Amino acid sequence: MYLVYLILRRLIIWPFFLSPLRKLPGPPVGNLILGQSRTIINSETGIPQREWVKQYGPIVRIVGPVGVERLMFMKPEALHQILVKDWLQYPRVNLFFHHAIGELMHIIVARIYPQYSWNSDRIWTVDRHRGRA
Repeated sequence: MYLVYLILRRLIIWPFFLSPLRKLPGPPVGNLILGQSRTIINSETGIPQREWVKQYGPIVRIVGPVGVERLMFMKPEALHQILVKDWLQYPRVNLFFHHAIGELMHIIVARIYPQYSWNSDRIWTVDRHRGRA
């Protein structure tokens, strides 16, 4: 039952109701499993993206396979602000725990070994990059 919930959450509940990106302009989600991947794969390279920029503007939300969301930025000013000017203001993905081990493993470690979890959280925070760690 929990597996069904996870699948429904990933494919339907998250992209349509919970995602903070759901209100950004972009093409409809499309196929629940493939998203807009079929459109991108079956078209000439870059053509669907170009059409979406013409239709929805310089910032476009695209839902890919299994509900993966991507943003497409076409304004150099926006990219400069996110990546260079105010890069500490935007959250960074915890690549090691979130992708390699997984979010569930991080939660388990946090409950079993709270002293180690605190240190691992501290390592990956933005404060470390600001010199406050």
